[in-house]
Formats: sequence, C-alpha cells, structure tokens
Amino acid sequence: MSKKILEIKLKSDLCIASGYAYAGLIDTDVCYNRNGIPYIPGKRIKGCLRDVAKYMFDREEIKKIFGKGDDIAANGLIISNAYPAEMKKIDRELTLIKNSNSEYKNYVSQQKVLDIYTRVKSQTAIDDNNGIALSNSLRFMRVVNQYSALDGKEMVFYAEIEYENVDDDTVEKLVKALRHIGMSRNRGLGNVSCRIISSEIECEDVIDNVDNTIGTDGEEKVVLEYVFTNTQPLMLSASDDGKSENYVNGQSILGALAGTYLKNNKNDEEFKDIFLSGKVEFSNAYITDDIDREYTPVPQYIRKLKKSKKIVNVLGKCEELCRSDKDYSTNDGNQPKKITSKYAYIKDNEEISFIEPSMSIIYHHTHKNDSSDEKLYSFRVLEENQKFAGKIVGAKKYIDILKDILTTMTLRLGKSKTAQYGQCKVDKITVSRYEAKELKINANEEIVVTLESDGIFIEDNAYTNKYSQVRHALMKQLGIDAYDEEGESVSYMSTKIITGYNTKWNMKRLFMPAVCAGSAFVFKVKGESSIYASMVGERNLEGYGAIRIEKINSMKYKINENIENQENTTSGSDINIKEVKVMLEKLMKNDLLDAIKLNAYSIDNMKLNASTVGRVSLMLIESGNDYEEFIKRVDSIKRKSEHDAVMSFIYKYIFNSDNAPDMEKMIGKSKAAIEISSNIDALYGDDKFVKKQQIANEIWHEYLKSILVNQKYKLAKGDK
Repeated sequence: MSKKILEIKLKSDLCIASGYAYAGLIDTDVCYNRNGIPYIPGKRIKGCLRDVAKYMFDREEIKKIFGKGDDIAANGLIISNAYPAEMKKIDRELTLIKNSNSEYKNYVSQQKVLDIYTRVKSQTAIDDNNGIALSNSLRFMRVVNQYSALDGKEMVFYAEIEYENVDDDTVEKLVKALRHIGMSRNRGLGNVSCRIISSEIECEDVIDNVDNTIGTDGEEKVVLEYVFTNTQPLMLSASDDGKSENYVNGQSILGALAGTYLKNNKNDEEFKDIFLSGKVEFSNAYITDDIDREYTPVPQYIRKLKKSKKIVNVLGKCEELCRSDKDYSTNDGNQPKKITSKYAYIKDNEEISFIEPSMSIIYHHTHKNDSSDEKLYSFRVLEENQKFAGKIVGAKKYIDILKDILTTMTLRLGKSKTAQYGQCKVDKITVSRYEAKELKINANEEIVVTLESDGIFIEDNAYTNKYSQVRHALMKQLGIDAYDEEGESVSYMSTKIITGYNTKWNMKRLFMPAVCAGSAFVFKVKGESSIYASMVGERNLEGYGAIRIEKINSMKYKINENIENQENTTSGSDINIKEVKVMLEKLMKNDLLDAIKLNAYSIDNMKLNASTVGRVSLMLIESGNDYEEFIKRVDSIKRKSEHDAVMSFIYKYIFNSDNAPDMEKMIGKSKAAIEISSNIDALYGDDKFVKKQQIANEIWHEYLKSILVNQKYKLAKGDK
C-alpha cells in the first residue's frame, strides 16, 4: 500500500459548495470544519479524478484505479479531505483555545476564522437579448481566496492518498491532469495545479504497548480493549440510509478486521473460527471521554425530571427523599422523562456522567451523463475527531492475531471508506485476562438485567421482540429461576427493526425484530443463586446482547450528575500558542479595526466643507496605505485654513509627531479596543511595541476612511 500526499495549489478562487445557504446573505457556502477552516472533501476530489480518468483510461483500468462497490475491503484510490498546510496543528490549538478561559477565546469563533480564508462574491444572470441583468437573479457565493491572508502566498491544500495494485506513474499522470475543481469552473473559479508529493505521511501517535504479562496458553480467554479516534467523519449503516448510527457496531469492527485478514490470508479454518463461528465476540464501540471511561447507552430507568432537571433512578427507593426535597418529587408535573441519544458512565449507582456524540449534515451531488440522473443528497454523519472504545473477547491465540492486525492496519469503517469518510486512528490497545462477573442473589431478591447493546432473541424458532418471550428467553439463557410476575419494580423495554445492506449481494439484509439497548428487565428470584453476566440472545459475535446485571436494593433514587468537564478550566497561559499566532494577530487586528471604527461616529465635525472632505478622501485613495505619501499630499493643500484644519485633525486622532500612525490615539477611550490592545501585548510580550506599530501601519487607512465617510454623512444631514 503506497501512502503519499496529494498537493492542490489554487490558481484562482475556489468554491467547493457545501449545500448550505443562508437566506438573504449567502446562497452558496463552502465546506469548512467546526473551527472555520475550509477544506476540499475527498469525495469531491475523487469524483473529479474519475471524470478526468474517462478521457485517459478504458473502463477496466478505471475500475482498477478506483475500486468497485462490492470489494471485500477498501481498494483503489483512497483519498482523505484536503486541508490547508499545518491544519491539524492549527485545528488542535483552536480547539484548545475554545475549550479554555483564554483571553483569546472570543477572537477564534468559526465565522471569524472562516473570514480569514474566504470572501463573498456576488453575481447575476444576464439577459442574452439585451445584456442587462435579469431581475431577482442576484446571488452571493462564498469562495476560498486564492492567496492566503496568513503568508500572502497561493493557498495550498494537502490530502492523504493511498493506493495499491496501481502503479505510481498512472496515479501521477491522473493527478497532474486534474486542473479544475468545484463550482463555476468554466467561469474563472476552481483552477488548480495538482501533484503527488513523494514523501511518506508522517506517523502521529504510537499505540500504547500491549500488556504481555498474560500467560502463554493460547486457549486462555482474554479481552482486548481498544480506543480509536475517527480522523474523518463516519457514515455507519442505520435503518435510515441517509442517517448514521451514533456508535460503531461490532459488525463494522468485525468486517474491517475480516477484510484486512483476507487481503493477506486465505479463507481458511482459522478465518472461520475468528470471524464466523462465534468463538470471538466483537462488542460495539461507544463514544468515550479523554480518560477513556466506559460509556454505554443510558438505561431506561435513568430519567431526568421535567422541571427540576435532576437525574433519578426510577427503580430506586424514593419516598423519603421526595418528601424532604421537592426538586426530586414527581408532583406538580415534575415527571421523569427519557434521556435519548446520550451515553452514560455510572459510578457505584450514585454518580453519572453523560456524553453525546456530535453529528453533522454533509451534502453531496451526484450526476451521470444523462442530466436526468443528477441528484442532491445528504448524510447525517458522526463528526470527526471523536474517541470510541470497544472490546474483543476470545481465546488468546485469536486475540493475538487481531491485535497484530489492529496495530498495523489503517482502520476504515462505514460507508464511502475510500473518500472523505471512515478513516480512524487506533490510539490504545490493552489485553488482559477475561474475568466473568458473578452476582450472588438471595431468595426473593430483585435484580435488573440491562441491555448495553441491542438484543436479538429467538423464541419458538422465530425472531421476536415481544416482552413475554424476550423475558422468558433471558431467564432460560441466564439460568434465572424467577417468579412469572415482576416484584415491586417495573421493567422497561423498547423495540426496533434491525436491517442492513449487503454490498456484495447489492440488496437489503433480512429484517429482524430486536430489543433496544437500554431496555431493562426486572426479575424477582425465587431462591439463592449465582448469575454470570454473559452475552445473551443471537449474533453475539457482532456485538448484540451485551448486558449488565445489578441488584435493585443497591440502587438509589437520587443520581448525582458529574458536570466537572462542562466548565472551562484551562487558562490561556497553559496553552502553547504557536501555529495559530499569525492567525490570532489577523483576527485581533480585524476586531481592533471594527472597534476603533466605532470611534469615527463620535468624532466632532472637522469644520471642513464637503469639497475639502472629498479632496482628502481622494488623497487617501491615491496614497494607498503609504502614510508618508498621504502626509505629503495633505501638506500640499495651499489654502491655509483648510491645510491647518486637516493637519490638526489627523495629528489629533491618528498620527504622532514622527508622522507615523499612533495606535493609542486611534484607540482613544474605546474599552473594547483597549482590551484587544492589551491582548496583543500579551501575545507578543517583548515584541509588542514593534508588532503594535506594524498593526497601526496597516489599519490607519481604513480607520481614516471611516472618519471621512462619517464626516460626509454629517455634512449631508447639515450637522454643525
């Protein structure tokens, strides 16, 4: 597998349409991430390369280059999103600043960062008969600037590109032939120059060492725990083709590992033992936090009270607490409501932490030679850079094989794995002995069996999600001798239909009734017994049927929500601002200019007539941003009264005695501008005086222009 870098250099402005529009403001927006950094979607790049390939290669060669939909694993060209240089480091620092109480936090909003890279262009449609703009045809389009505001050079985007079974010369020729990307490519936008950079992609993080203290017995049952980050968005199959699941199911993990195994090995008995027999169980991978705690779907007995917003366990005893604390009482409409789409880490049945995966909508456009086949469609996907954790349980001899695959493969999951979606980076792998969790139960004691993943059950030789049949199947599989009726507590169950799509067969999978994760079944056990929390139901090897068993008498009604991570605790001084320093300067300069422009409205009348104000405005335009040239032009005014009035004014509000722009004079008494100025001082430390003078030299022109415009407005109104 060759891993290289695709370089895309802009030769004109670029509009990679995202599908979003903002009524009255922008009709066509570009693609950008949560921090406002624009990117070129890998799917768009691959589509443009395929269009170019039609003129260079025959149909069979194109299939070889780009792969086929029914391949057992990702084949052909694999292309990631293309981002500006140093994007990963910049994005990481921007995220740190946003999640801190840094003094720079207010300057790095998504739209402010986006404005650094882009601008808005307007266009109209022209009547072919008379050459006049058609009515109601004005449209606004955001474009990525050809030249970077950070260094003044042509914008360059970089994408990771991987391929095998294709020679380097073919790929390089194909890439060089790509000259246009995006919208309006026949109207001056989207001109690019592309090439392959030979240097291999630098590896980022090394996977933690695997625990090798386990014995050498290959038949010993062990558990492999892993954590990975999705470096690209994930589109994971769900019942709705356009909507991704918010977790990674065990079937996806199994399929990715099986595909990699078959690339290097045969479909032998070992393959069947690992991936088909059920001897190895692949759990679902759920979202996790920075300390890799084990989150699972919120049990249905964990609720949030409607009015007080307190978290409660409705299986726990509550009479005394409800009487003493009205926040936990269910009277006056303070009813417990379901908690949906979140995952929970529950500690000792007393403390709970919630986490919710971030989702976003991404639009795509497909077309064929026949224009009637054009279609705009969207995916609701898991956003990139989120962490997920899962487990694999099996004999050590099988886990060793899977461990080697995980540590060497590029993990790709879900749909569109070869462009824009699916790429993940394994962060940590640990292996430990498997210990079955035993629960000893006394006679007439109540327990609750909670599904931590969806469950598939068979009763009377048929799939079922009927409550009585599922309850009976659980009792039989777990060996529970319980009363037919529940005790004092109540069970909670939700159902769904599980399906999928088999790309090899190009058809939908069998529809199966299932029980939703989070469902909880209460049993009152007849006699003393011991129960082991194992997998239940069918298709355990794909992550279905994970459970947790607990005693109800150990549960409490009041659950304390852990919100320690919801507040920013990192200060600006704790962040090593390096890559975004130039960007921060630009952002603060823009905000400073906006702040001092407000001063223009409070400046008194210059006591000049409209003709003189217009003349000074013309001098400002002709001198550009050269303040020395502007001073010379003003000094050439022959009428003494006008000359003195203009010179007195600009020295009072803009220039110092050295004929240079003075930051302090422009800032004046503006509190906002004073705060921004102090933040610039903090950013540059000992170099603050030089940097502030450079900024003053850059913004004085726009500030004076605002003053002159305001003076014209006052004169037009007749203000004295």
